[in-house]
Amino acid sequence: MARADHYALVGTADRVYADVRGPCGRCDYCRYGRYNFCTTLPTLGSTNGAFAEYAVVNEELVHSLPAGVGLDEGVLMEPLGVAVHAVTSSALQASASTPRPK
Repeated sequence: MARADHYALVGTADRVYADVRGPCGRCDYCRYGRYNFCTTLPTLGSTNGAFAEYAVVNEELVHSLPAGVGLDEGVLMEPLGVAVHAVTSSALQASASTPRPK
């Protein structure tokens, strides 16, 4: 990531990933900590595209990749988070099976 100005906390060579949604912090959902329901701000990539070589992202949405996590794995952080949230929010158990469609 490139430095936008001299106050930037993220350097050019830093290994990071970014949340795709930035909470507005003002709506009822945000005030109650339900940031994933915020409908005020656009999703990263919905306006100028996130598959570009460079993207401008608010620094509070940027997180360092843990040591040992490569860039190929790091790109999956957000989709993995969505999947983990979906499973932990459901009633699924490790031994559960789902009915097969007919």
